[in-house]
Amino acid sequence: MRRDQEKFDKAVKTELQSISATYQKEIETLRNKLNDAERSQTINTRNRHMMQENLKKVFMRSVCALNFEAMSILDPAEQNFA
Repeated sequence: MRRDQEKFDKAVKTELQSISATYQKEIETLRNKLNDAERSQTINTRNRHMMQENLKKVFMRSVCALNFEAMSILDPAEQNFA
């Protein structure tokens, strides 16, 4: 009877270790995926910020060019001094 209990306890312990190892491996895999996703998110955020800055510069250039053209139409005399 006692021997059967020891076998059972050993089998349970072995099974628990196996389950624990499986879940530890799964947790590690999920952590790696999370780290990859966070790196990707950081890169995407940086790229989005750079694109926003570039668009801002382009819009400002186009506004300046539009203002210059409007001023040359409104006051063509000043165009001779430029």
